[in-house]
Amino acid sequence: GAVPRPGIGALDPLTGLPLRWNPGRNPRGEGAWALLATPAGLWVGSDTSYIGNFRYLRPRIAFFPLAGGYTLPPGSTGALPNDVFSLGKLVAGSYSDTVSGVNFTGTTASGSFAAGSGGVSWGSARGAVQIDGTVLYGWSDGTLHARTFDGTTWGADQLIDPYNDPLWSTVKTGSHVSIGETYRGAQPSFYAEISSLTSMFYANGRLYYTRAGSTHLYYRALSPDSYIIEASESSSDGGLNWSSVAGAFQAGGVLYWASSLDGTLHAVTFSNGAPVAGTDRVVSGPAIDGVDWRARGLVISPRPAHGPN
Repeated sequence: GAVPRPGIGALDPLTGLPLRWNPGRNPRGEGAWALLATPAGLWVGSDTSYIGNFRYLRPRIAFFPLAGGYTLPPGSTGALPNDVFSLGKLVAGSYSDTVSGVNFTGTTASGSFAAGSGGVSWGSARGAVQIDGTVLYGWSDGTLHARTFDGTTWGADQLIDPYNDPLWSTVKTGSHVSIGETYRGAQPSFYAEISSLTSMFYANGRLYYTRAGSTHLYYRALSPDSYIIEASESSSDGGLNWSSVAGAFQAGGVLYWASSLDGTLHAVTFSNGAPVAGTDRVVSGPAIDGVDWRARGLVISPRPAHGPN
């Protein structure tokens, strides 16, 4: 879970995880002794002369203006009623490479339609969640990926590995000189679990997920800005057995999960970061409205429904 932040960094106030802002200070010297936030930006006082890897000469005092910066993403996962997309939908007993959508109110599903796959073989995905117009998804080889998605068009693939910043991974830290230590980070144990994921969803600074062969609903803190994931893992089961999940999403204080056994969609009240025991109920499924919800991942459209009604 080590993340390269040479000498200076910024933390997500919701989770404490590092944001993607990563200017760095090399050499680090003894440290940055003073930070002054003003309406115009951030002043940094230190005992060194450079910001970046000997990149910007700023002897002892550096200024980071707010102008030209960016606003942190809100962590929005969409709202219902809306289109809900099945990525790698189960077809004839196998997870397909296709994407399909359905109009879903939270209690009623209708108007199924085919959707573009963006050239992705979604049958190899392992869990997916839409956050702020980007779909974050695991892959069968244990890697984590992201693509922008507006409900119609997919963006280019992004490999998510914030633990190895190419600007810093080969830069020597100045510590442990004898072994040539660099700022190369280390992935958390979550990456070793990606190939076994059966669902993912995001709520209030946490990435929740289920794993094949496990009865638990797990979670780790996640920054939607940097996609850095907490090193430690916790679980919050709400009295349910989570071993038969095939896709999940959360909206309006309700967690929806697809059963891998019969394709039904279950709804569970989700409050204070956990499913509420005794609230699980079936709201949709093959015998109810003709929709089989089993998929590698389920995501809500980031914009109001636009599929057939």
